[in-house]
Amino acid sequence: MRNGQGKCTRKIIEILNKATEYYENLYQSKLNKPITSATNDIQDSKPVPLVLKKETERAIVTQKSGKAPGPDNITNELLRVSMPMIVPKLTNLFNEIIKTESVPRGLDKVNNILIAQERRQRRYWQLQADKLDV
Repeated sequence: MRNGQGKCTRKIIEILNKATEYYENLYQSKLNKPITSATNDIQDSKPVPLVLKKETERAIVTQKSGKAPGPDNITNELLRVSMPMIVPKLTNLFNEIIKTESVPRGLDKVNNILIAQERRQRRYWQLQADKLDV
C-alpha cells in the first residue's frame, strides 16, 4: 500500500491509518457530520497481545474445507494435516509482525478486504484478510 507521500509501506499502523482515512472519506455524511475516527483509538490503545499457538491452531481448524486455494496453492486441508509442523512457525511469524509492526516482503501481496463495522454509535475498522479467487 502507498502512504500519503506515494511511497510503498508495509507498516501496519500506516496501512490502518490510510485505510481508515479512505473509508472515512468514502462514507462521509453528506451533512458534513464528522465521523468518529478509529485512528486515535489504534495509536492510543494498549499494546497488542502476542498470538498464542492455540489461537493459530484454532484459526486453521475453523477454516472451511473444499475451498479453492489462493495464489500460493495452499489448501485448508494441507494446512490441517501439516499443523504440528507449521503452527509454531506461523505463530512466530504472526508475533514478529506484531512486534515490528511491519509485514514481511511477499506477505504484503495478500488481498485484503477492509470491512467497516458500526458498534454502539462508533466506527471501528476491522482488517480481515480473505483469499480472493482472481
